[in-house]
Amino acid sequence: MKACENHEMSVVVFSGDICPLCNAEKVLKTIWVEIKKAMGILEELRRIADEAGLKKECGLSVSEDMDDKNIAAARLAGADSRAKELVNAVQSTLAHNVPDLSELKKSLINLLEYLSSPNGRTDENCNAINSFYMFDDLWVDRNLPDHFHEIFVDVSGALHNTVSAPEIAENFDSTPEQLLKRAKELNTLDLKSFDMQTICAKVLGNS
Repeated sequence: MKACENHEMSVVVFSGDICPLCNAEKVLKTIWVEIKKAMGILEELRRIADEAGLKKECGLSVSEDMDDKNIAAARLAGADSRAKELVNAVQSTLAHNVPDLSELKKSLINLLEYLSSPNGRTDENCNAINSFYMFDDLWVDRNLPDHFHEIFVDVSGALHNTVSAPEIAENFDSTPEQLLKRAKELNTLDLKSFDMQTICAKVLGNS
């Protein structure tokens, strides 16, 4: 039998190689990301319906609740000015329909380097940035390569535990230091954006 202490106020005793509760939390985090994607698709359909005049014609309605972007901005309020500046740099890159992956990698590294520094590694910054990316939908909408997408998943997942419950953040590979290491290893060539002819041309052109 093994014991896992990576959970607040509880110890999980289990047999096997993986803590079942840790595994369940990872699965739930993945499901949440898929829910966000579905919500983004629904909002886009509502926007298209409004532009086409279908809202009035078909009786469609759009929710008047505060949208995710407003919630995200409010959540970032707890971060210091430098952290906000670095998040804005990431968002500026994501604002493009097809983000420049080299620029996105650079802006992520800058943000995570600050969060790994003595001045930036605060509970307030980690909580605020975690909450911001939990509600912001740009990184979900951009259909990023998996290795980029996974970093945003973990920034929006367990980063908030960095100071208050570091063992949990470490378990989910979500401390600023772990995320920074992964960001530095990101491959900025997105093969999904190339057809086979383009890939061959690039390979032959560099040979």
